Amino acid sequence: MALNKEGAKDGSYDPFAVDPQLQKSYNAFMAHQRATAERWQLGDWWLTYLSWRYQVRFDYCKLPFFSRAMKNKGSGDATDIGDTNLLLRADFESLEVPEWNWAQVWPEIVRRLLPMDALSQWLVPRRGRRPMLPGEAIPIFDQVRRWPRIDEHVARFFADYVHDSFAGFKPMDDVAFGMGVPGYSWEFAGYLRYRRNFFGSDQALPQIDEERKAS
Repeated sequence: MALNKEGAKDGSYDPFAVDPQLQKSYNAFMAHQRATAERWQLGDWWLTYLSWRYQVRFDYCKLPFFSRAMKNKGSGDATDIGDTNLLLRADFESLEVPEWNWAQVWPEIVRRLLPMDALSQWLVPRRGRRPMLPGEAIPIFDQVRRWPRIDEHVARFFADYVHDSFAGFKPMDDVAFGMGVPGYSWEFAGYLRYRRNFFGSDQALPQIDEERKAS
């Protein structure tokens, strides 16, 4: 990376130039943060982002960034974004049901054998997702659905510029002998979980547990 902005320029091209609209949206986003009592780090925004996703779950694929993804159909980005939003909606709906039993597992098995598209998502009952979710999904969802309406400047910044890394990370595409899981590409646990840490073994520890021990 160039250490001198002027030296990095190539004729009229400036690799450090910031689009005015991005700068405006970022300034509005930061102004909202400065107006709050707390000073958050980037990682502190994950619950706000999940709450926003819950609030726009029915309109997520109508937002401007999705329209931009649709223009580049060869990349598959729009399909991934749409499919994972359906997955997140299924998780939300499964957690809105107060109780479940193992008889509800069959819809998830059926869905795994069908193409991951809108038809199979909505023909098969969504309660089948619940057994797949980690234990912390319930308290996380409880916070998400009670979250206040997201500020319009924050929502606009999320909608236009925040990348959904879960949608683009598809470890199940190639899990054994070059064959993926039919109709499914993403980690089974979905979005509603804490980051995992590893300390000297293969045991995955939720980050929230380590933070509680330290406090």
